[in-house]
Amino acid sequence: MSKRWLSFVGLITLVSVTLGYFTLTRGQPWWDDFAGYLLQAKSILSWSMADYLRHNTFTIQNSSYPPGPEAYPWGFPLLLAPVYAIFGLNPLALKLAGLAFYAVFLVSSAFLARTRLAEEDALLLTGVLAFAPMLVAANDQILSDIPFLAFSTISLVLIDSLPGKKALAGIAAGAAIFMAFFMRTNGILLLAPLMIQLVLAAWPNWWSGVKKAVPALLAFSVLTVLQGVVFPGGQSSYLNHFSLFSPQRLLDNFLYYLWPPAWTF
Repeated sequence: MSKRWLSFVGLITLVSVTLGYFTLTRGQPWWDDFAGYLLQAKSILSWSMADYLRHNTFTIQNSSYPPGPEAYPWGFPLLLAPVYAIFGLNPLALKLAGLAFYAVFLVSSAFLARTRLAEEDALLLTGVLAFAPMLVAANDQILSDIPFLAFSTISLVLIDSLPGKKALAGIAAGAAIFMAFFMRTNGILLLAPLMIQLVLAAWPNWWSGVKKAVPALLAFSVLTVLQGVVFPGGQSSYLNHFSLFSPQRLLDNFLYYLWPPAWTF
């Protein structure tokens, strides 16, 4: 990767983040998951996480329609906790944490694109992501989507580079997958491309690929156990929301995601 290419990646990221900063508002719509994230962040600061889980579990279990899980994954609340400790309930300050991870996502996506595309094409794709109105607007929400996007993209970059690398690279990939899982429960699905990548790279000696995945799986498992020791459970209830899945919901989501390219223009 040339220095010129890296400079353009930095410039695109800087302009996009600056644009994102000047589109931030000082408020937050009263819908979606942000209140739960903030309550969990407050419980971390007061070390009352078990109390939060107990109270919120009562709310969820006694609602006719579950408004959310008993607890969200603790990664995003943990990111918000120091910001909340310093600035209090300041929506603008809390959104800056997500904006920083938007920059991480853009740089990571550029590196991922460069593994498949020429430098100019990788820059073009990075620019599309950097200036897509839907993504820029997402920074104005106190939600885990952008940090999850950053960690999942970092995970894919590391997974893509694993064949031919030493065990330390596997540990880094496992840690990145854990961080995605720590942000959103569906981050655990990144273990699938990890295994597929290593098995296919070693094919037909597939067992060699499985053995190469051990450092990543071990790092992921150790970090998952540690977070289970420090933080109370509850985030597994997130999986219960899959019971609300229906073909109509799948169709609605599919139609919704046809709109972003149109919104870009």
